[in-house]
Amino acid sequence: MSKDDKEVLSLWDKSVVKINGHFQLPIPFKRNPPELCNNRSMVDKRQESLKKRLIKNPALLDEYNKEIMKLVTKGQAEVVPDEEIDAFPGLTWYLPIFNVKNEKKPEKFRLVFDCAAEFMGTSLNKHVLQGPDLTNKLFGILQRFRKEKVAIMSDIEAMYYQVKVTPSHRNALRFLWWTDGDLSKDPEIYRMTVHPFGGIWSPSCATYALLHTANDQKDNFDEEEAVNLRGSIASMLKTGGFKLTKWTSNSKRVLQDIPSDEQAKNVKSLDLDEDSLPVEHALGLEWNTINDTLAIRIQEKCRPQTKRGLLSILSSVYDPLGLVSPFILIGKKIFQDECRLQKGWDDHLSEEGMKRWTRWLLDMEHLKDINIERCFKPPGFNEVTYQIHHFSDASEYAYGTVSFLRLVDRNKNIHCAFLAAKSRLAPMKSTTTPRLELAAATTAVKIDEALHQELGLELIESTFWTDSMIVIQYIKNKSKRFKTFVANRVAYIQGSTDIKQWRYIPSKENPADDVSRGLHGEQMKRNQRWLQGPEFLWKPEEEWIPHSDESIDLLVDDIEVKKVPKSIAAVSQVAEDVTDKFLVSFSSWFRLKKAVAWMRRFGQWLKQGKPTTGLKYPITPSEICEAEKVIIYYVQKEYYAEEIETLKKGSGHIPKSSTIYKLDPFLDNTSSLRVGGRLHQAPVSEETRHPVIVPRQHEIAKLIAKVT
Repeated sequence: MSKDDKEVLSLWDKSVVKINGHFQLPIPFKRNPPELCNNRSMVDKRQESLKKRLIKNPALLDEYNKEIMKLVTKGQAEVVPDEEIDAFPGLTWYLPIFNVKNEKKPEKFRLVFDCAAEFMGTSLNKHVLQGPDLTNKLFGILQRFRKEKVAIMSDIEAMYYQVKVTPSHRNALRFLWWTDGDLSKDPEIYRMTVHPFGGIWSPSCATYALLHTANDQKDNFDEEEAVNLRGSIASMLKTGGFKLTKWTSNSKRVLQDIPSDEQAKNVKSLDLDEDSLPVEHALGLEWNTINDTLAIRIQEKCRPQTKRGLLSILSSVYDPLGLVSPFILIGKKIFQDECRLQKGWDDHLSEEGMKRWTRWLLDMEHLKDINIERCFKPPGFNEVTYQIHHFSDASEYAYGTVSFLRLVDRNKNIHCAFLAAKSRLAPMKSTTTPRLELAAATTAVKIDEALHQELGLELIESTFWTDSMIVIQYIKNKSKRFKTFVANRVAYIQGSTDIKQWRYIPSKENPADDVSRGLHGEQMKRNQRWLQGPEFLWKPEEEWIPHSDESIDLLVDDIEVKKVPKSIAAVSQVAEDVTDKFLVSFSSWFRLKKAVAWMRRFGQWLKQGKPTTGLKYPITPSEICEAEKVIIYYVQKEYYAEEIETLKKGSGHIPKSSTIYKLDPFLDNTSSLRVGGRLHQAPVSEETRHPVIVPRQHEIAKLIAKVT
C-alpha cells in the first residue's frame, strides 16, 4: 500500500463518525485546506449548454428534475443558504452535472457529477487523493462464489450515497439546478451531502464504510445457514446505512424468505411454487439459476471490418475466468496479423483477414452453449480433499495455462472442475519456443498463488504439468547460469514452488495445448477436456502419467546458458561460488554486514601497505552502512543484471517481462535498485520512501526480514 493510501486510511480512521445510522467521512484532499479557486464561470457555461438540450427534450428535463428532487428529499443534496454562498473561499467548488445511460438498462437514469471538469488547469479530482482499492478482486469473488451448493446475490442500493460528507467539505460539491425544473428562472445553488458519482475517491470511501460496518458487526450475527445468512447480512449492513436489494438465489427456499419488493426484477414475476428460476447476471457472467451454471454473456455488435472494429468486438467479450480463452485467442491472432501488415485503425482488413474474421464472428454463436457448473462440489460429496492442477503450454504464436480443481471424497469418488485459464499472444518480435514455454509456466505459478489466496480451501500441494522437458530442467537446475530472461523467471518459479511439484505430460494429453493454439467455437462445444480436465485426473493417482526420464542433460548446448570464456571461467566461477557461500553462512544480517566490513577494511589495509595500523580499531557505523550497500549491489547484479544495464543506459523503464517491473525501479547514486513511484524525485536517502530491492528467494532477504 502506498504512502498516499495509508494517509487516506489514517484520515478516515481518525475522523469517521456515524450520523443517524450513516457513516460520515471527509473528502481526502491532498492539502488541508485545499485552496480551491472559484470555478463558477465554467459551470455557468456548462449549465447553459445543458439548458439548451433540456429545452429540446422535455422528457430528459423531467428525468433530471426527478433525480435531483429525489436527492433533496432523501437528504443527499441540499440548497445552499444565501448567507453561506460566499462564506467559504478556498473550500468552494462547483460541479457540472450530466447523465449516463446503460445500454443494458435503458430505463435507468444515473446522474454524474463531473469532478474531472477542469478550470484553469485543475479539477476537484486533482485536489483529492484517490484512496486505496479496498474492493475484493473479481477473480477471487468468482472463485468463492463457486464453493458451496447454495448461492445468493444482491445489490447495494445507491452505495455511494449512503456515506455522508463532513459538513465542512460539502461546499466543494456544489452544483446548479432549476428548482422544480423551471428553466425560465435562474438556477439555484445546491450541494451534495453525500459522496457523489464522479469523484475519484468515492469508490474507496464507500467501500471503507462498508468494511467498517462489517467489522463492527461481524460478531453479532449468525452466518450458518443460507436463509439466516441473507437476513444477517441485510441486518448487518443496515446498521451502516446500506440497504441490500435485488436479491436472487439458486434456492427457492431462500427466495421465498425474501420480501417481494427486495427481490430481483426477474424473480418478482415468477411463481416460486413452479419449477422455474431466472437467468441472472452475476459479476459479468450469466448465472442460470435453474441449472446452476455460469456462461459468457455474448453481445452481438455490428462493427466495421477494420482494426478498430476488431478491437471493439474483442473487448466486448467479458471472460474473467478465461472460460472461452481458446476462442478469444483466434480473434486476437487475427488482430495481431493485421498489425503486422501495418494497417491503419480504420483501413479495411486484408482479404485473408476478412475471411478469418467473418468465420470467427459466425463461430461466436457457439459460445452461448458453453457453460460450467457454478458449484465446484457435486451433490453428495462429503469430507473432500482438494488439489489444484495447472497445465501450461506454448506454440509459435501464443502461450497459456489452464487450471482445474480435483476433488476426492471419503468414498474415493473423484470430480474435476474448471477453475481458470489465461492465454497471451507471443510478442510480435520473434522469440524462442522454450522462452514462451517458460513464460507459460510462470503464468501458471502466478495463477496458483492467486487461487491459494482467494479460494480459502484446505488445499493439498498444487501440481504443475508441462510438455516441455527443457522447462523442467530449467527449474531443476542449480548449477548453470542463465541469460536474464530465463534467469528471472526460473528464480521466480523456484522461489514459489518445489521441483517435486512439476511433472511432464505428453503434448497430446495437455489441455493447455488448446489455450496456446486456439479453438473455434464448434470445437469448443465438442471439447470435453477443456472444461473437465484430462481423463487421467479422473482416475486414482497410481494410474496417472508416470514421471518421465529426466536424467538426460538438455542444457549442455542450450542458448540460454551463459557462456564464459574458458580462460576465466574456472576462476570466475570459483570466486562467485565462494562469495555466494559466504553470504548464506550467517544467521544474522548485522553479523554478515560486520564481516563484510572487516573484509573491506582488510583489503584497504593491504592496498595501503601499512602493516602496523588500521586493523585494531572497532568497525564504525559508516563502514557497516557501506558494507550493506556492497552486499545488496552484489545480489542485485546477480539477479537483475539486465534491469540495471537498461537503467544505466537511460532508457527510462525496464521491460514489462521483468519480475520487478511493477515496482517502477530506478538507480540511486550508488547504482543500487530502489522502488520508484510518485515520489520518484524525492531524495534517495529517504529509504522509507524508496526501499532497496532484494530478491525474495535470496538468503539475505530472510536475514533482513528477521530484523524488520
